[in-house]
Amino acid sequence: MHNTQAVRNGGQGYGFPLQQTTDALGDVDLEKLVIDSALGLDEEAQKANIGDISRAFNELLPAIPMYERYGANPAWEGIRVKAWPAEGDPIYINSPYGDGIPTMLLYTGRLEPV
Repeated sequence: MHNTQAVRNGGQGYGFPLQQTTDALGDVDLEKLVIDSALGLDEEAQKANIGDISRAFNELLPAIPMYERYGANPAWEGIRVKAWPAEGDPIYINSPYGDGIPTMLLYTGRLEPV
């Protein structure tokens, strides 16, 4: 993503070549693997591609993940809001960024202020 968008706009992005030679996979085209991982409905083929991407990433470490950001949706139950939906509620399947959980709950009246 960072390479492609930048190159299309005159930059170089990370400047990380997407054709690599790895101990785990030999010669690999990371861009093709990423694209192929989202094609079709063959779940096993997608899992294989994701596995190869993960092995290559772990070997090459083009970026060092220091932390993973999860959706920050703070609202203190009983202090700021009455109650959050129970664990397992289908609302939690939503992307915390695309369909913000608190936003959707407020919009539908399911998250009420104290």
